[in-house]
Amino acid sequence: MTEKHLWWKILGVVLLFWVLYRGLLTPIKHGVSEIHPDRFHSGNRVSLMIRGYNSHYDIAGDETRVFFRHQPSGNEPEGNFLIQADSVAPRDPNHIEAWFNLPKFLPDTRKIALFSLLVDNPIDGATVLPGKVIIHQDSVNLNE
Repeated sequence: MTEKHLWWKILGVVLLFWVLYRGLLTPIKHGVSEIHPDRFHSGNRVSLMIRGYNSHYDIAGDETRVFFRHQPSGNEPEGNFLIQADSVAPRDPNHIEAWFNLPKFLPDTRKIALFSLLVDNPIDGATVLPGKVIIHQDSVNLNE
């Protein structure tokens, strides 16, 4: 083969190395990888352990906020029902513990309500773990 027929092979190898180089050196965004526990009963004070990745919970300290956001089913009206954590304690850069006072009744016609977890701090920004938290309520009362 001549040099005239090798240019596309050399270009392909160069592009492959460039893609691998940029793909491995570009940091991924922070996020939440695991929570424990992920099921609760309404009307209780609960503790939630959150494990993140590429986060700076220890540096953000008291400025970290944690929320449960309700995911309505087809019957409920759209709206933002948030339950904010009463207190948040960072354990290390990637672990925090949050305490919630859950209301006795939730804005859901089902006995099992689905919530997303939102974690926000000024260093990392906001991250969402969608549909991971399940809160069981003994009875349904949309008036309270």
